[in-house]
Amino acid sequence: MGVEATVMDAGGSGYWGLPLPAFLVIYAGLVLLPILVRLAGPMLLKGRAGVPHRTPGPAELGFLAGGPMRATDAALADLLERQQVRVSYAGRLTTTGDRPPADELGAAVWSSVHHERGAATLHTVRAAVRRGGVLDVARDRLAEAGLLVEQGALKNVRRLAAVLMVAVAIVAFTSFPGPGFVLALAPAVILWAVTGRPDGRPPRTRTGDQIVRSASGTSAAQAVALGGLTRYPDREIAEALRAAPAPRPQKSRGWAGASGCSSGGASSCGSSSSCGSSCGGNSCGGGSSCGGGGGCGGGGGD
Repeated sequence: MGVEATVMDAGGSGYWGLPLPAFLVIYAGLVLLPILVRLAGPMLLKGRAGVPHRTPGPAELGFLAGGPMRATDAALADLLERQQVRVSYAGRLTTTGDRPPADELGAAVWSSVHHERGAATLHTVRAAVRRGGVLDVARDRLAEAGLLVEQGALKNVRRLAAVLMVAVAIVAFTSFPGPGFVLALAPAVILWAVTGRPDGRPPRTRTGDQIVRSASGTSAAQAVALGGLTRYPDREIAEALRAAPAPRPQKSRGWAGASGCSSGGASSCGSSSSCGSSCGGNSCGGGSSCGGGGGCGGGGGD
């Protein structure tokens, strides 16, 4: 059976009333249309920019440069730089003092560390902030300031692209019966999957692009906001933050006494406290002080 016999309209009499070459050209354009809408839509929305009323802080700059997780890391770097949070060589985070910072994202990071009482790590902080609504609030404020493309406009573009993709599937199903349907739809599905990989950063407006390009990164928090934790100027702190392994699903044990003694924030660098938590009345670490004389908390500022 030839190619022409596999392409038919709903009545089975042709190619939707078109010669096969013309139909294939139109179908190729239809395949590309949802992809173009998906890619070009956010770029067209970048022109909707305003003039920011204030200079973004480190966390907001991190949101603009790298997305929500970068914003969390920048807020943590800011707390480390101001010595409101300390990190041990094992990657455990502890707070200093009892008052969180004034900005909402910094307060959320500080609270997530404070509530863990010496067991917090970079991974637990990211997870706690992600579960809260503070990142959504930060995104909305940046959009209101004209630095990020508004979520509502982005959703409309994505809906339009999805509707066009459904139209491609319908045309392919009615025009290419049998195995021809899969072959005809495969290019559209592949292009859709490739172009739909998010990089974690919401689309910026042109004003947002200008702010990121003009940012200097003179402080530790700004350096992290622009380039991630690998750009933290104090290498000991940067390595300590990455020292704690990512959490794994814990298996339940048959009896409670099987758990070992954890020193929590025992080795907190720069802290004067001795090994913190006790296990069943016996102190962890045999009475030795934690952290020695080396400090790695908050010393990375300029």
